[in-house]
Amino acid sequence: MKKNVVAVDLGGSSGRVILGELADKKLTLKEIHRFKEYMINKNHHLYWDINKIFREIAQGLQLASEVSPDFMSIGIDTWGVDFGLVANDGFIRTPFCYRDNYANETYSAIQNQLGTQYLFERTGLHALAINSLFQLVAQDKETPLQQIQFFLLIPDLLNYLFTGIAKTELSIASTTQLLNPYKNQWDEALIEKVGLPRNIFPEIVSTGTILGPVLPKVVPELSLEHVKVINVAAHDTASAVFSIPALEDHLFISSGTWSILGLEIDTPLIKSEIVEAGFSNEKSAAGRTLLLKNLTGLWLIEEAIKDYQNIGESYNYEKIAALINHQDQAKKNVCYFDTDDPRFSSPGGIIQKIQQFAVQSQQRQPMTAASIFQSIYTSLAFKYKYTLEKLAQNPELNVAEKHLVIVGGGSKSEVLCQYTANALNKSVKSGLSEATAIGNCLMQLKANGITSEEKLEAIKKNTAIFKVYEPEAAVKWNAEYGVYKKKMEEQINELSKNRNSSND
Repeated sequence: MKKNVVAVDLGGSSGRVILGELADKKLTLKEIHRFKEYMINKNHHLYWDINKIFREIAQGLQLASEVSPDFMSIGIDTWGVDFGLVANDGFIRTPFCYRDNYANETYSAIQNQLGTQYLFERTGLHALAINSLFQLVAQDKETPLQQIQFFLLIPDLLNYLFTGIAKTELSIASTTQLLNPYKNQWDEALIEKVGLPRNIFPEIVSTGTILGPVLPKVVPELSLEHVKVINVAAHDTASAVFSIPALEDHLFISSGTWSILGLEIDTPLIKSEIVEAGFSNEKSAAGRTLLLKNLTGLWLIEEAIKDYQNIGESYNYEKIAALINHQDQAKKNVCYFDTDDPRFSSPGGIIQKIQQFAVQSQQRQPMTAASIFQSIYTSLAFKYKYTLEKLAQNPELNVAEKHLVIVGGGSKSEVLCQYTANALNKSVKSGLSEATAIGNCLMQLKANGITSEEKLEAIKKNTAIFKVYEPEAAVKWNAEYGVYKKKMEEQINELSKNRNSSND
């Protein structure tokens, strides 16, 4: 018997409404509606157009009901850290986008006040300026929060609009730097220390909690009162990882706009080596710990594609792969760079930024599209290796013994997967390009009582199809990694000196 649910999966560049159908112990997906362009630039700041997002989801639900009138529930997952503030009168402040730099000064001030080690020990998270803690304090300084009723992360805010119920799901709460990772509750001492009002933080609920029915007429064209809204793993990374069969045997890279690299462990790992390596302890869909690091991902490729579109050249992932494969290797100019350097984090002009960095760091300047894309892919793969070397310094994690699997949209990029295998000199599995939507749907099926914990693993295995990439040219790649590592560490040292100079 077929059972249908609807997953709403929002990424940094596009959102989708997807129908998931369970039949014969296998989950199949059908994209119902796709939308994008919901980041807006207003008054020199970047925001999320939450009203457009809500309208697009509502349109997707209408289309889903035409295909499957009896779908049981919906679940919403998004990126982490960003949030909306609901005032006492119901007005919702337009949510800031994490790519805006409005919280940088607050980040520096709190870091100086409390210190990186203190924040890590309290929350298990590597302190980043984009984290909700710093954003929220920055907004409080600009417009005090006395009139605010709820602080709601983006998926919780959307759930609130559909149900009128304000709750925060655990995995998305764990991205805020405001959660106690042992108690799985808001860290009240930290909230008080940074001067935020405790009353704006809603109850935290476990992944898989049924939040409530869709409000009558919230979508005027439909009657959706029979549809339940479920707190899936609202952080898209947690949903993606939930789709991986035999997860305990794997390291993972959830590859999309960001590359999220890590593994699932039983309890938070709070130690100096972890914070120094930039890893964070977030919550998995199963309530365990995802020890992971946020790395820049295919956003760099997307930005380069946009740059080329602006000058009349059109590229997609297939065309890029063909371009790289047919490039004259004798003429290639590949620039190695730290893909997480802040100079590459803002939208626009990525080609010029890479070329300028090549000159600055005394490397060959990539002038062709093939060399630009190859520079990005190679630097991404080497950053994965560099990060895993840091993680492997913790022997209790058994990093060397685990398989590596790439899931998410990046699993479809043959260049990225092959380069990763080459860089690591290790077999790499790729698949589950729709990992986030699959994990979202599986959690809904579990919450609806359609499947048990034991049967979920069988469904995951039946649903997943993996391709294996074997390493090539190990000696050459190892030599190139040595060059990359030297250039990247020079880059890191330069940034550190600049930060120290600005603090003096």
